[in-house]
Amino acid sequence: MTTSLSFSIITLHHGAADADDPVVKAVASLASQAGVQSEHLFHHTAGITGLWNKLFQGAALAQYKPQYTLRLVEEKVTNEQELLSRATKRATGEVIGFLNPQEEYLPGALAAVQQAFQAHPEVDLFIAAAQEKGNEQTIVTPLFLEYLWTTGSKPIPSTLFVRSSLLREEFALNPEEGSMIFSEWLLRLFQAGKKVDTLAFSTSLIPANTKQEQVNKTWRQAPPASMRLLGPWWKFKYSKASRAVLARVG
Repeated sequence: MTTSLSFSIITLHHGAADADDPVVKAVASLASQAGVQSEHLFHHTAGITGLWNKLFQGAALAQYKPQYTLRLVEEKVTNEQELLSRATKRATGEVIGFLNPQEEYLPGALAAVQQAFQAHPEVDLFIAAAQEKGNEQTIVTPLFLEYLWTTGSKPIPSTLFVRSSLLREEFALNPEEGSMIFSEWLLRLFQAGKKVDTLAFSTSLIPANTKQEQVNKTWRQAPPASMRLLGPWWKFKYSKASRAVLARVG
């Protein structure tokens, strides 16, 4: 009998969760995932007064016990890299994912990811596809790992799922790497020969690809030619380890 996997999903939230805040829908999309056990590490930097009730009631969380646990953490620091490092250290699940406040998981997404990890124990990290809000026919697919490898990749995409062991010990996120924290972490994984693969289905509903979002979320597409000489992406593109990864999944 196949053993179920537990998920730890990390959300970093910096604003006030008012009635129009999309994070309520994000929380609900995770809590309602059927067939999986998940904890939601919700790190909030703007004070948590009233936040619990807004999330608990707005997302109707009571109905999802005991499959879903919300762990609300009030943070005094606002540094994105430090918050990511703290959250991954608190995670207790076997698989870690990152759900951004403006995004949502599609129904059945985590169950499908769980099946993929169970069917392929040799794979350490999966990258799935996504759909755009308001235009669900537009599929953002990971044709190349290059779309993850852009200078200052931020935020970590909600289509990425990794075994928690790869965010501990020698592969822990390093806040001192600043805006390159995600890129440098990926590079260490590739250089160590960790197995990365893609999933042919969508796990997430993401904001429409407006011009401004293209600037802020460059991880969604391969970087333009003008970026190919910049630091970590250049190291990734031309390193022996990364070429091997691209050959496998590209």
